[in-house]
Amino acid sequence: MWSLVRLGLVCGVLSGVIGCGGTVGPPNDALRPPGKGWMCTRDSNDGTGALCLRTAQRCDMLRQGLASEGISTSPCAPQPVAYCYTFVETGEARPACYPIVEDCNDASKASLDRDVRSVVSSCAAWE
Repeated sequence: MWSLVRLGLVCGVLSGVIGCGGTVGPPNDALRPPGKGWMCTRDSNDGTGALCLRTAQRCDMLRQGLASEGISTSPCAPQPVAYCYTFVETGEARPACYPIVEDCNDASKASLDRDVRSVVSSCAAWE
């Protein structure tokens, strides 16, 4: 049986590999989508939810999916920089990008609370 001390030591040693409940450095640059600029949308109801994708087509697809769930979003708007973090969820590494750094920081912190996300990076500006 693992003691809490042993578990703490293992997490301390492996934190750069598996997360152990904290962020692990900057986003994985290999996950940065190719291209320049971003298209961003925000929840029209309360303005709290936002997300940026690399192309207008992907942003519009996201909006359509959200609309099918009854979530109204703003039109996709161009933005030169997005603030992104990367995470691993059920074995798949992915980025998540936002129009402002505060949204990214809030989302990456909330990601740490999700049991299925094993590695969560800090946020960084991606052009």
